[in-house]
Amino acid sequence: MEKGDGFLSGKAYDVIVVGAGAVGMSAARSLLAQGVERIAVVEREGPAAGSTSRAAGIVSVLTWDEHDALLVKRSAEIYRDLAARFPGRFRYHGDGMVTVANRAATVEAMEPRIAALREVGLEVQELSCAQAQERWSDLVVEDAQAIWYTPGDGQVYGYDYVQVVLDEMQGQVDFYFHHPLQEILQEGDRVVGVLAGDVTLSAPRVLLATGVWTRKVLGPMGMEIPIKPYRTQISVWTADSPVRLPILHDLDLGFYWVPDGQKIIFGDGTEHVESDPYDWKDFNDEEFILAAGERLAKRFVHGQEVRLQGGWAGLCDATPDRHPLLGAYGPEGLFLAVGFNGFGIMRAPAVGEEAARLVLGKESFLPMEKYGAVRFPSWVDFPITEGFNVVS
Repeated sequence: MEKGDGFLSGKAYDVIVVGAGAVGMSAARSLLAQGVERIAVVEREGPAAGSTSRAAGIVSVLTWDEHDALLVKRSAEIYRDLAARFPGRFRYHGDGMVTVANRAATVEAMEPRIAALREVGLEVQELSCAQAQERWSDLVVEDAQAIWYTPGDGQVYGYDYVQVVLDEMQGQVDFYFHHPLQEILQEGDRVVGVLAGDVTLSAPRVLLATGVWTRKVLGPMGMEIPIKPYRTQISVWTADSPVRLPILHDLDLGFYWVPDGQKIIFGDGTEHVESDPYDWKDFNDEEFILAAGERLAKRFVHGQEVRLQGGWAGLCDATPDRHPLLGAYGPEGLFLAVGFNGFGIMRAPAVGEEAARLVLGKESFLPMEKYGAVRFPSWVDFPITEGFNVVS
């Protein structure tokens, strides 16, 4: 357990945040910025120990919803500010993202998406194949029917982000790491605190940023929330020299990559079945590695020469409509910031700001009919779809 100055174990807090990933730590940071003095963060493992540290970390406004895009834009602003204040420890990497479509039907489906983003003031450029290959000489896109470039996009490493935010809050926030949540404590129909590990903490407001664990947290309280954990995969490949590539999302080949020096971080591998957060495979499938190599060769000039360096799998949390669940839920004083469908790092800093506002009884710019947790008061079944998908 790491303690801030001035607090004692078991003392009353104003807000307890459960979950020390990118979303939970962003919410704690925003609560502190909005004047909340007594904050505790409870985490079953260490900071950024779960999905945050396994994310590719792409930050792109080219999402499938304009409100999501505005969250990403705000998050990128916060990431850039932190990168300027913590040089050498945290960086916002990349010079925009390229999105490629190979099929006419995909191009047609994307057109209203692009128009909606431009209407809210976001820059989306259209490139020819020649323009793209002149700028990134290792890129192969001769077969592309459309290429979009979003110049403000980039990439961050979630673990590094959480570490600098943790340092910012040291001495001001209590951190209870390696204290798994045992129970959300209630008196009547209101929340009064939590039992975490062997420590009882009291607070009138509890914010759950528990991601794939949310159903297991709320189930004992008689709440069946529609969230499904699902597995995705990332592999890392190494070239002989620094690659001249952009961050890329190929809509029809169904993958994304992030170049970083001689490395290419390649992502896809979404499983459209529910996973158990207690029992899942955290390493790559052979089929995924073979498919990744084939697709790299289609978009990278030296794709047949790259070497597999390693890889991993992670869990994301899906919702029925692919929007997160934010705000009040269940008993008085309980709030959620969960269900990010693979877009957690993209939106975490801005979601943290909005979650903090909702916890404090303030209004969010987000329409609650699309984002409010109470839009799903009970379980509904739904299919898991690809999170990083801007078409549907």
